[in-house]
Amino acid sequence: MGAAYAMTHPSKIKGSAFEREVTANLARFGIYARKVPLSGAVKDDRHDHDIFLRIGALEFKCECKRRRRAFRTIDRMLGHNHFLFVRDDYARGLVVMSQDEFHRLLVWLWNATQQGKE
Repeated sequence: MGAAYAMTHPSKIKGSAFEREVTANLARFGIYARKVPLSGAVKDDRHDHDIFLRIGALEFKCECKRRRRAFRTIDRMLGHNHFLFVRDDYARGLVVMSQDEFHRLLVWLWNATQQGKE
């Protein structure tokens, strides 16, 4: 009998690949981001997010979600606008933006935190 091994579920592989994609895109813009090891697998504050992001002294926990078609309607609602503000009844409001717009915002924020440090 062969050794037992755990097979990774295809959705986990897809999710991990998307997390690496997002992290690499942020790095292209000079934004420090790292994929959190064991994100979702360990139930504590250090692992309750997918990506850790730092801009100057500001730190952000980021969650990544990739679905086959779940976000198409939201993308259509956003259209060519910079931001989409949404809220379900009895839920908190959310802000949606494209990754390109998010990168632009992060670069601006990074530059703003660096002014006066030179």
